[in-house]
Amino acid sequence: MKQEIKLLSQGEIAERIGISKSTLSKWLSKNNISAETTKGNKKFYRETIIQQYHNSHKPHSDSASNGFSTIDFLQKELQQKQQEINDLKQEGKQKDSTIADLASKLAKLADQAQQLNLTDKDDSKLNRLTGNDVQKEPVDIKRQHWWEKIFK
Repeated sequence: MKQEIKLLSQGEIAERIGISKSTLSKWLSKNNISAETTKGNKKFYRETIIQQYHNSHKPHSDSASNGFSTIDFLQKELQQKQQEINDLKQEGKQKDSTIADLASKLAKLADQAQQLNLTDKDDSKLNRLTGNDVQKEPVDIKRQHWWEKIFK
């Protein structure tokens, strides 16, 4: 025996589902469901369309069982953002301590450079800074013309 396939018009399907004919028409075109047959201006669909519609509009069991809502989603997002903020704050503190260490090292290097610069320029300044007041004997340099240096 061959099982008879029952065909329903859009109006009958919409009435059984409890929606308007235009809503059903939009859903059919959105899901690319074509009519089984057409008689005149009426399109006929299989009765299984009703079940397909209910399946596509049924709330997901996972979200219903978990009690998932927009508020829960936003709270989870807020927690994630707070964790990111805390991580960034910690990272900032680490970088600040690194900068402070480098600044102290730079200050030491600047002091050393200044001391080296003083030793190169003038011993009297260095002696005054260190407290050593040792006097050097002045060296008497006699100036000569260039031709005296060559022909002498």
